[in-house]
Amino acid sequence: MCPLTTTSRTRRKVAVTREAKEVDAVIFAMRVADERLPDRLMQELAFGNSSPKQWLPGDLRARTEKELDAIASHGARQQLQVLRRLSAEGNLRKIEGTGWIAIMSGNVEMIWTPTLDGPRQMVDYGLALLLDKSKPWGSRFFRCQLESCRRFFLTAPPKGKGQYRYKYCSAEHQRDADALKVADRVRRFRERRRKS
Repeated sequence: MCPLTTTSRTRRKVAVTREAKEVDAVIFAMRVADERLPDRLMQELAFGNSSPKQWLPGDLRARTEKELDAIASHGARQQLQVLRRLSAEGNLRKIEGTGWIAIMSGNVEMIWTPTLDGPRQMVDYGLALLLDKSKPWGSRFFRCQLESCRRFFLTAPPKGKGQYRYKYCSAEHQRDADALKVADRVRRFRERRRKS
């Protein structure tokens, strides 16, 4: 997997690579919130093999998990709190970018790539993309309800009509949760029989 970001020694900036798309910033924020991924692995995913020391601030993981949980709840009040924090800190107002124009078959397309100062700004960019109603990411973003998992995930659009899979990140976790519910129902049934 190619790293999401690269560093330039002369500019001291963190730039999203040309291959990276908006979804990569969202996935990066999800990975930062996942405490099962060690800091060293996060740095390798972001910078490749050469990573600066103390790159990932200590409070960033906990704050990102809390804010992603608020976004995944799809509650307007919780999402508004995240939006207020993003607006108050102003990290997103400082985003610079590079752009180029692609001309193909008579069509002109303007392509813009953000240049981000560090992990906080990159995470805030991913959170803003999840909160942006004009983008598809927020409506497809959920947290797995299985207690042993609790990972954030982007669900695939449903085939044809229907709704997104929003409770569990995979069919396997759906089956595990159903098995736990069956065991709990059996236990409660046996307790009621014993009492009567």
